[in-house]
Amino acid sequence: MSDKMFTLYTNGGTWAVRVHILCRELGIEFEEVRIDLNAPRPEWYLKINPLGKVPTITFGNEIMRESGVIVQYLSDLYPSHLVKKSDEEGGPLQRAKYKFFVDLYIEHIYPLTVKSYMAEAGEGKKAVAEKIIAAIQKWFEPLLVDANPFYGASSRITLAEVSLGGLVSRLLGLPAKEILYPGLPQMLQEQTPNFWRWSSAVFEHPSVSEFWDADWFAEIVRRKGPQKKAEAAAAAAN
Repeated sequence: MSDKMFTLYTNGGTWAVRVHILCRELGIEFEEVRIDLNAPRPEWYLKINPLGKVPTITFGNEIMRESGVIVQYLSDLYPSHLVKKSDEEGGPLQRAKYKFFVDLYIEHIYPLTVKSYMAEAGEGKKAVAEKIIAAIQKWFEPLLVDANPFYGASSRITLAEVSLGGLVSRLLGLPAKEILYPGLPQMLQEQTPNFWRWSSAVFEHPSVSEFWDADWFAEIVRRKGPQKKAEAAAAAAN
């Protein structure tokens, strides 16, 4: 197998960052092709991914889409500390717990993060922040009692953190840009100590922080904000 065993089509952000985090953590080299999501997708890329989304990887004659599928494939291809193999003792249970944890975040925290992008500054964003705190208290504080500092009492980053690193970076990094409520980090620290300890460790981990650019992401949100608000208003009117 060559050092660069696949090509990654990415824009360096959004869900594609999962693949970047995993490859950085495991030292996997790949060929990178940047796709501009602000422009019409070129025909050659639509032949690879008809939806025009990223990430996609290609290797040999194979094409693989969707970030969750890709990181699971790569973590199986390169066994490591990230996750136990499925045939290893405790592996099936650990993998199930990681998936549950990731799905829980995407179901309960991520939508509120996005909602905060469109909320009015001040009390509007604060109200969403309070909902984020309530969801974390209900779903995540109990699951992170034994975080060390990573999920499942792990002292090293796991596949759960690889999968959520980009989303956690938004939660902790965007308050400083006033995309989320500026007081959210303090609220997390005071009201959700287990989550704060875990999320801070994720946010500061080199394999995650290398791919976080707050200015770049804040600009994307500000540029798309009016369009998203118009779409939400149109949906509510129908």
